[in-house]
Amino acid sequence: MTDLAPAIHAELAFADQVLADLREALPLDARARDPLVIATVGDLQVRLAAARALQRPHRSEDAPVRQIQARLAADHARQLAAELKREWLTDAPAPRQPGPSVRDLRRLLGEHHLTITD
Repeated sequence: MTDLAPAIHAELAFADQVLADLREALPLDARARDPLVIATVGDLQVRLAAARALQRPHRSEDAPVRQIQARLAADHARQLAAELKREWLTDAPAPRQPGPSVRDLRRLLGEHHLTITD
């Protein structure tokens, strides 16, 4: 399997930049007090934190599995960031990093869990 770290880093950097842009732009907007807007920005923060937590080394889990989980979490953060950027900031599409597709990563993760022996 290819190293997913560069793609994870790029997706998190994109999501971080969108979050920073939102923090700068939203206070100037009437939507800044809308509870749904606040919750959505909070959701992006949680997705970023989850992806970063999965990047940290953990001795009880298989490193390739953690890397797949981190890539999936980073992709979820990127997707939400792209939606928020399109909806609230610009109309530009979010960059998709090269490498295995999200579908392939989910399949690999599922196969790993199916073949684990207790």
